[in-house]
Amino acid sequence: MTSPESETTTITIPNTIRPLLQRLGSRWSLNVDQMAFVLLRDALAVAEDGKLTGALNLISAERALQDVKWGQQNHNPMLWYAILGEEFGEVGKEICEHAAYAARLTEQASHDPEENRRIARAIRNSPHYPRLRDELVQLAAVAVAMLESLERNQGVTL
Repeated sequence: MTSPESETTTITIPNTIRPLLQRLGSRWSLNVDQMAFVLLRDALAVAEDGKLTGALNLISAERALQDVKWGQQNHNPMLWYAILGEEFGEVGKEICEHAAYAARLTEQASHDPEENRRIARAIRNSPHYPRLRDELVQLAAVAVAMLESLERNQGVTL
């Protein structure tokens, strides 16, 4: 097994991602770990120039990581629809998981106001919210990939 430092991959960086990678200088041959680190670090913050929100940064970073993992995808619309459906199903799963989590906690409600406040805090801080965010980002990134594919392959102007 090779170490991440010795494993390099040449990738095509979409123009929308280049600003996030400028901190790496002019080296466009990045290993996957370096690229993922910079993209994920920057995706967690709002762009200083205010052009991208944190959510759009996350989606942009996810798109770049998808390209690294899968390469450029050029599916027909029907296959894209299936991929989007799978991602949409993952979003629904996390919503249902959160609802079940909240229901289990709500069953523990009592006449003790302090206990009820603890339960309410636990529901607000659900471990399912970060996973829901991740699934929504993946869904949005796949939708963007589909748009890019339509532009490349079907001549749809974006």
